[in-house]
Amino acid sequence: MKKDDKKTPPHQRWAEFRFSVIGGLLASPPSKGDLQMEIKNLSQKKWKHPISGELTLFGFSTIEGWYYQARNEKLYPVEVLRTKIRSDVGQFKSIDQTTKDCIVKQYLNHKAWSYKLHADNIKAVIGDDSPSYWTIRRFMKGRGFLKRRRMKKKYFSSDLVDSFEKKETRSFENEYTNGLWHADFHHCSQQIVTKDGKWETPTVVAILDDHSRLACHVQWYLSENTKNLVHSFLQAVLKRGLPRSFLSDNGSSFVSKEFTQGASRLGIQILNTLPYHPNQNGKQERFFGTLEKRLMDMLENKKDLTLKELNDYTIVWVEKEYNRSPHDEIKCSPVERFSKDKDVGRPSPTLKEMQACFGREETRRQRRTDGTISLNGKRYEIPNRYLVLESICVRYAEWDLSLVHMVDSRTGKILERIFPIDKIKNANQGRKIISDDIVNGDGKEDGKNDGKNKGVGDKNSETDSKTAESKDEIAPLLKKYMEEYKASGLPIPYLPQDENL
Repeated sequence: MKKDDKKTPPHQRWAEFRFSVIGGLLASPPSKGDLQMEIKNLSQKKWKHPISGELTLFGFSTIEGWYYQARNEKLYPVEVLRTKIRSDVGQFKSIDQTTKDCIVKQYLNHKAWSYKLHADNIKAVIGDDSPSYWTIRRFMKGRGFLKRRRMKKKYFSSDLVDSFEKKETRSFENEYTNGLWHADFHHCSQQIVTKDGKWETPTVVAILDDHSRLACHVQWYLSENTKNLVHSFLQAVLKRGLPRSFLSDNGSSFVSKEFTQGASRLGIQILNTLPYHPNQNGKQERFFGTLEKRLMDMLENKKDLTLKELNDYTIVWVEKEYNRSPHDEIKCSPVERFSKDKDVGRPSPTLKEMQACFGREETRRQRRTDGTISLNGKRYEIPNRYLVLESICVRYAEWDLSLVHMVDSRTGKILERIFPIDKIKNANQGRKIISDDIVNGDGKEDGKNDGKNKGVGDKNSETDSKTAESKDEIAPLLKKYMEEYKASGLPIPYLPQDENL
C-alpha cells in the first residue's frame, strides 16, 4: 500500500476500490446475456485488498451488488459504493445503563484520569461483568470524554476550572502593526557573574509585536519585578511607538497597579491570558526557544559572562539576526512586515511624561496637626495651599519613593511633586503665617501674600477691626430664637442663683 493511501479514509478507499472493480462494466457494457459471464470472470480474479493490501477473492453476488448499486446511481456512482454506516453505531448495546451512568459519574469527578485507569476502576466497582478496556475507551471517546489537563483547584473554584476547560483554543494574529504587543519573563539557561562575585541566573523581558513578530525590546535583569518590566517597556515605546493593546500572563509584575494604571493612562488596553494557559502566549514561548537555541548556544563556551555583556550580545543578535531573518509563518522578516503593513500605533511621549504615568494612585488622609501624609512608613509634607484638603491623592512607584506626585483624583492631572519631611530643616527655620487667602482657598502659596501676610498694612488692619467688632454679636439663629420667645410674652423659665426657691 502506498504511503499516501494511508491518509485516505477507509470508507473512501473501499468506494474507489469497488468502483475500480466494476468500472469496466459501466464504461463498456457487455452484450445482452453476457453480463453474468463478465461478473463471474471478475469473481475469479484476485484483487489487492484496499485496507490490508493482500490479494483477495470477492464473490459473484458481492460484485453483482456493487454493479447494480453504481448503475442505478446517475450522478455519484462512487459515493454509493462507500461502506454503509451501521444503524446501531454509537449505541454500545453491550454496555448496560448502570455501567454507562457509572462511567459518566466517574469521568465528571476525575477528568484527568487515563482511559486505562477509568477502565480498571469500573472493573473494581462492577466486577468481572464490566466491559473491556477497548469498549470503555470507545464509549468515552464517542461521548467526548477526553482526558483533561489537571488544574490546581486550590487556586480556583471548581466552577472556574470547568469554565476554563470548556473554552476553545485557537491561534490568533492581530491585523495591524502595533495593534497588540505581548511580553513575558524567561529565566536564562546559563548563569552570569555579578559584581560582588556571585553566580546568578538572569531573567529576560521580551516585548514582541503580535502582527510582525518584531522584538520591540529585549533586556536581561537580575530579578523579575515591576520596576524592570516598566524599564523595559518604556524603552520599547521609545523605539517603536505606543501600542493599542498589551497581552501578558497573570504574573505579579504584569497585574501590579504601577504597570496597569500606567498603561491605562497612556491609552493602552491591558489583556491577560487565562490562568494556567501559557499556550495563549505561544508566540512568546517560541521566541524564547529561538533565543536559547541560537543566542545562548553561541555563548555556551563564554566564561565569566557578565550582565552587561549578555545584554550587549542580546541586543546585537536581536537587531542583526532575529528581526531581519525570514519568519516561517509570515514568510518575511519581522522588520519588513513591521515597516510595510498598516500601523495603528501612536507617537511616543517623552521619557519624563511616561515615567510620571507609571505609578499607583492611592488616597491618604492629611494630618491637620502638621500638614503631612504617611506613605509606606514615610511622612511627606503637603504645601500650605492644600491644607484645606482632607484627603490627598498621590501617585508613586514602590521602587522609587523619591518621586511622589499629588494628583487631582477627579481628572488624574498632576498637581505638584511632594517631598519627605525634613525635620532638621523645619527646626532651623521660622514658622510661616498661614494667610486667610490660603484658608479660604484663594491659591496663595506658603503664606506668601505679596508681603501682607504679617498682620500689618491698611487692608489687614481693616480686616482685623471688622473681626473684632463682630465678636460681640450672637449667632443669627440664636438671635431669631430669642426674638420668637420674647414675642410669646412668656418669661424664660429659670431662677437666677441668687433668688430663693
